[in-house]
Amino acid sequence: KMSKSLGNYIGISENPKDIFGKIMSISDELMIKYYVLLSDVDVNELEKIKSGHIHPMKAKKNLAFEIVNRFHGQLAAKKALEDFERIFSNKEIPEDLKVYNFESSVNIIDAMKKIGFAQSNSESKRFITQGGVYVNNERITNIAYCFEKGEYLLKVGKRKFAKLVVNNKNK
Repeated sequence: KMSKSLGNYIGISENPKDIFGKIMSISDELMIKYYVLLSDVDVNELEKIKSGHIHPMKAKKNLAFEIVNRFHGQLAAKKALEDFERIFSNKEIPEDLKVYNFESSVNIIDAMKKIGFAQSNSESKRFITQGGVYVNNERITNIAYCFEKGEYLLKVGKRKFAKLVVNNKNK
């Protein structure tokens, strides 16, 4: 079952990159059901996927491409695939990296909330203590971490990236 309350829905009006990522994060078992319900693949192709003749990663990429293409077009599907491979296969940063400016030093918990990477302080703390927060590719486990003057690459989880610029201007 796919639903908002279960947190596993994929909205057709979501941006292509999010749709692609959500499809890539489903289990291999669930992928077969998605193919049956959402895809136009023929029975022979579906049997190849079920039997493992097509690698699950390739099958998911094909499914994600098909779904994004259906609702957003081929260009958007190609871009979503390229972005996915750049970020997850090649471990690079996204092209559309958002930049957030801060006028003075800021605690990591406050920064995560201000840029929308966490809904609350407790959610920020949970991400940090569970090891899902990286600054300049180094895992941060200290909830008191502070961004001082400079530029930082912040990564929260697998899909949230931002560049933080701290100016520390005197008022």
